[in-house]
Amino acid sequence: MSGTPGSGEPDTSDAGPREPRHADPARPRKPSAANAPGVTALLFVFFTWEAASSSVSVWLRIVLALCAVPAFVDLVRIGVWRARTRART
Repeated sequence: MSGTPGSGEPDTSDAGPREPRHADPARPRKPSAANAPGVTALLFVFFTWEAASSSVSVWLRIVLALCAVPAFVDLVRIGVWRARTRART
């Protein structure tokens, strides 16, 4: 198998260079969390709720709050992506 990754041989197939998955730079790229925004929202609510509860120790509150940050960022990215795609249509 010539051209297989890790073989050290050059790729002799005539398929040519692959086109990037996101070829159109004018179109906003879909965030990975946009396929399941409900799950991301539930994670954000869960981690925020647990971080705000009084029965959790301080170190665990910090960890839970840090876990909520990426979920919040994903929700913001989904919102921006949806706003941009709706503005283009």
